[in-house]
Amino acid sequence: MLDKTIFVGNSGLASNKNGIQWLRQFVKNFVYTVIEIPLISIGNQLGQRGITVEYIDFTISRSFGASFRCSTQPLVREDLS
Repeated sequence: MLDKTIFVGNSGLASNKNGIQWLRQFVKNFVYTVIEIPLISIGNQLGQRGITVEYIDFTISRSFGASFRCSTQPLVREDLS
């Protein structure tokens, strides 16, 4: 959030256009603006700048009712030295 603007990432998994539209309708009486941020394009932009982006499949953890904030996934980093 920034002031009265809510930024919502759209990964197509945990969030989608229907959820964003629902949120817009829900907060419109409170004079909030909802801005959709496509997360895949952010990953592509980071990759173009030389940053390695690790995409994590949350399909399994989401099937148990967890969300991104409730999930932990192992990340193995290779020693490049």
